[in-house]
Amino acid sequence: MFDAANLIGKRVLIVGDVGSGKTLLTLKIVYGFIELGFGGSISILDFAPSFTFHCGRRVGGKLIEYSFNPNLVKMYIPVETIPPRILGKCRDEVLMYANMNRGRCEDAIKLFINDPSDILVINDVSLYYHVGDLGLIIDAMKFCRTFIANAYFNGFIEDKFSTGISINEREVTMSLMKIVDVVFNLNVQGFRVI
Repeated sequence: MFDAANLIGKRVLIVGDVGSGKTLLTLKIVYGFIELGFGGSISILDFAPSFTFHCGRRVGGKLIEYSFNPNLVKMYIPVETIPPRILGKCRDEVLMYANMNRGRCEDAIKLFINDPSDILVINDVSLYYHVGDLGLIIDAMKFCRTFIANAYFNGFIEDKFSTGISINEREVTMSLMKIVDVVFNLNVQGFRVI
């Protein structure tokens, strides 16, 4: 499907629905970089919520929940986030969780900006921009040579309280797609992560 060496120096976005393999593909890329000897140049910001089940499907999952060893990279920052559309019980609670997530993710991005590395990987970047825009993501991209991120896109999670999160997430993800070099869309029929 790809050779990790071909992604060095690129800006890559992996998009897809829940359970489409975004995290697995991200891990394959990270392990590919490590095998190439770049482990000490990798910073990972893990915005994904801990995995849970929603409507019978696994949602979320930090890299360490996939048996990733954070000692293999320069920096691994797990951010405690909450899936707002899944756990929020009313409109205000959903928005409260989304704003809380943005603040926590922003703190992690600032840690990277203060101690950057050549390779930045963000697991579940769209948790950051459920509310707001790309903000500090753009700044962080300027500090790295290689950028790898994954984002939920066009999936089944419903915005049952009409908060605007789903619309914003889609629009900002589409904006991010326009400024990266490579997009892996796992929603496309026939695309499989092996």
